[in-house]
Amino acid sequence: MGIFTEEIAIDLGTANTLIIHNDKVVINSPSVVAIDRTTNKIIAIGEEANIMQGKTHENIKTVRPLKDGVIADFEASEQMISTLIKSIPTLKKRWFSPSLTMVICIPSGMFLNILMNTVANMFITWISIIIAIHFALGA
Repeated sequence: MGIFTEEIAIDLGTANTLIIHNDKVVINSPSVVAIDRTTNKIIAIGEEANIMQGKTHENIKTVRPLKDGVIADFEASEQMISTLIKSIPTLKKRWFSPSLTMVICIPSGMFLNILMNTVANMFITWISIIIAIHFALGA
């Protein structure tokens, strides 16, 4: 788009989260987060957390932050989305974080105002425009 702005699209799914940048799928990651039960800190996200599922210590739990098309764990989903966006290869190579224009594909059962408030609070510092569309329109 420009020097100071980038366009990305996110498909928040209960199984996988997709991030598209420059018309290419740059992130295709399982929607799984591993959390330490004692400190409540996130240990792993995506594929790494998916591998841990069912094989972890009792102090580590794996969570799917999106269940049945709804954000079930806001903190875990915030950390997951933020980490996945920061791991986009072309954005990691930049000296500064660009302002993002983001299109998010959301489940039809999710309330738009709740999603917009959640996403806006998550990324208020580096997102300029957020456009949310329902899955039916995205397909």
